[in-house]
Amino acid sequence: MSQWSIGQSLLRSVATAKRLRVQDSEEEDGSSAFVRLRKRDPCIVALHPHGRYPMNLFPWLASRSDLFGNLVVAQSSLGKYVPTVGLVTMVCSVVDVTRAAIMTALEKRKHVALFPGGAREMVLCQPFSKTIPLVKHEGFLRLAYNAEGRRPEVVPCFLFGMHDAYQNPLARLDASLFNRTGINLPLWLPTRAAASTGDKVMVFGSAVDPYSYSSEEAFTAAYWASLEKAFESNKSRFPLYVSRSIQWVEVSESKKKLKKEVKGVAGHKMVANVSLVFTCLILVAAALSGFFWRMSTYEQFTSGHAPALAAHIVSTIVWTFTSANLTIKGYHRYHRKIGWVATLANIGMSGSAYHLSVASFCDVLRQHSGVAEPLSGHLRVANTAFHAFSNMQIAGVAPLFISLSITAVRYKDRQTHQRFMAMGHILIGVNFLPRVWMVAFRLLLPFLGNDTNFSLACLFQWYTQLSAIRQSKTLRRPLVVSNAVVALSSVSLLVLEHQLDFPNLSSVVGPTFALIAGAAMYILMLRENDPLKKAE
Repeated sequence: MSQWSIGQSLLRSVATAKRLRVQDSEEEDGSSAFVRLRKRDPCIVALHPHGRYPMNLFPWLASRSDLFGNLVVAQSSLGKYVPTVGLVTMVCSVVDVTRAAIMTALEKRKHVALFPGGAREMVLCQPFSKTIPLVKHEGFLRLAYNAEGRRPEVVPCFLFGMHDAYQNPLARLDASLFNRTGINLPLWLPTRAAASTGDKVMVFGSAVDPYSYSSEEAFTAAYWASLEKAFESNKSRFPLYVSRSIQWVEVSESKKKLKKEVKGVAGHKMVANVSLVFTCLILVAAALSGFFWRMSTYEQFTSGHAPALAAHIVSTIVWTFTSANLTIKGYHRYHRKIGWVATLANIGMSGSAYHLSVASFCDVLRQHSGVAEPLSGHLRVANTAFHAFSNMQIAGVAPLFISLSITAVRYKDRQTHQRFMAMGHILIGVNFLPRVWMVAFRLLLPFLGNDTNFSLACLFQWYTQLSAIRQSKTLRRPLVVSNAVVALSSVSLLVLEHQLDFPNLSSVVGPTFALIAGAAMYILMLRENDPLKKAE
């Protein structure tokens, strides 16, 4: 965050306008949070409550760069894919709230801030309620107490004003969706508290040192006591909090296990539903207007692309159902037969996507092939080339993952098969995300036009993908190699199609190359991990 001086100035202005302040604990025994944050020894700062939409945390942090200049924020990996959250985290110091990412930050001598309440606390948040629910997730406390090497101290922090800042008008629907799928409904509106409740204060409690306690249970109990003390000793200064109390929400092991199981397939269910919704929108729009429309730039497909488009829609529907069955239901009697149908549907979907992407690019080149082409024409050609490349990237990586997954089955590597099959299914949902973000960019920057706004959405998609790859330790290498291989093939096919003017070439060569590359990648991974080879 400290690298963005203009952004820091803007965030500080927001903090001043919203009257966001930071207050230390009143302890005099050396457990002051300010002292801890200024020291080089890294610590974990736990923020409570989560609230409906805690993005106003960043102006709070920017208002005290002397305290938070060496701090990173950890958030759910799903957050970066939500437009209103991802646009903020894209330019701020944010890491995934995973053990590996947190430990890496601590090893780099960085303080780590996180919201332990998470999505469950977001659902429970009802602005201006008599009680403030705090979910007792203790994973971060276990991490601190059992950390290898120097164990970090944990600093509790209560954000007065966060609970009442935002509301969700569809709170019941949000709670039902979360309980069934583990996913939140991203709809947050400011409440009157944003302007009428005076100062919003970040109050720190006493730092809790894991070395001062003989057991993990004593350490966690001391942390919750420190947080409660910080709340009770300061609430009398805030009119809206004088008569309010904390409501502790326990998380049982059975609920944790159930939630983990639900979340395991929730993403795949969401991808299947989103894919079907977008397909239905395309079909309804075509039925009402008589033309097929691009959901990205709202342009019409020409009649010459109708066969390829029909093949793409049919194969997408078949792939959506079959891949959802394989990833959600797992192994069953007809798993292998459905798997081959899914593979053929994936090849058809990817091949038609290659064809449509390249054909659209060639169409625009023919329209803007004049000698004295204006700047707008060159800009449209550049945007279309980038759109085609981005679509071809997804169309190439999906069959590559499927081929890698099938090859893993041949070598009886069930774990790799499941992992890459699931990733292939999720990729289709990833391809729809820029269409959603384009709407957000279009509302924010209407003067740029649909082509440029979709390019910005694609760039944001590339950022989230590369960020996820960078933070993945176990899959970083295969993901980097696969994306690089497909990127090189996509650029080559674009150039060849333009030179040869044969738009059916990519629909055959693209998926075929991806299938061969996927099988080759798995064999290379297998040889590299062979213990006999390593011994030699």
